[in-house]
Amino acid sequence: MDKKYYTWQEFIDDSQKIKDQITEDFDCIVGITKGGIFLAGIMAQLLNNPNVYLVSYNGGGVGDKIKRLSDIHSDLKNKKILLVDDLSDKGNTLIMVKVDLEELNNQVVIATLHYKPETKLIPDYFASVENKWIVYPWEIE
Repeated sequence: MDKKYYTWQEFIDDSQKIKDQITEDFDCIVGITKGGIFLAGIMAQLLNNPNVYLVSYNGGGVGDKIKRLSDIHSDLKNKKILLVDDLSDKGNTLIMVKVDLEELNNQVVIATLHYKPETKLIPDYFASVENKWIVYPWEIE
């Protein structure tokens, strides 16, 4: 599969593109570690929303069982949440986190920088559809 080396400037530009699509307010932003940490941080700045939480899940690869590595923060109940990650690849992790958050009576809206055409979950907000292997600037190749 072809690789796309994604730059910090592309990240900033795409984050602004996502921000420009958003017309609603959120109680908080939840980022999925590890890739969602960066998008959560910049969206907090762009949306002027200091309420950022992180959730940690593991798995999502071919044949992997996804498991939660950290508990959902006790404050995350009855909120309107912007859930963010860098990529909706297969969509399994995003689906699991969304379900976990909705079980706590939260309304969940999803934003990712990219999604793959074959994903099970198309985000509500995104910068682009990408069929290449993306190497983000925060990753060690």
